[in-house]
Amino acid sequence: MLDFSIPKNGETITDTILPVTGVIDVTNGGLTGWRLEYGPGNDPQDWTLLVQGANSFPQPGLIYTWDLSTVAVPQVTLRLYLMNGEDYYAERRVTFNLALPTPTASPTFTPTTIPPTAFPTDTPVPPVILTPTDTLTPFPPSETPTASSTPGT
Repeated sequence: MLDFSIPKNGETITDTILPVTGVIDVTNGGLTGWRLEYGPGNDPQDWTLLVQGANSFPQPGLIYTWDLSTVAVPQVTLRLYLMNGEDYYAERRVTFNLALPTPTASPTFTPTTIPPTAFPTDTPVPPVILTPTDTLTPFPPSETPTASSTPGT
């Protein structure tokens, strides 16, 4: 038996991570290998390999976890291709639509051009002119004024 459990034919996928599950089991003859491939549209001419193996999945199981964030087409066909000996094969296809969320753009920073500043010029500094000031001379100790009463008292 060869079948997909997830995704279902005609389903619209809205999550960027798709767990592909299904059954890969050969009851007559031997299983020599399988491939999980995808192609754009409902009848792809070219296939891209996602994963391959030689193990069986007698019960529905996880075959592959697919990150769809880089898939840029609105419709995809998945193909399970089973090899049973050199001349025998089987395949199962499922076609589904993608309605993935638009990725949020990262902010881009635009450098701001800062105009160059002029180099400092040698501006003459005016000289400091010192003007003489009166110097206070303390009274000699003997001529220290004393407190007196108000005149006329």
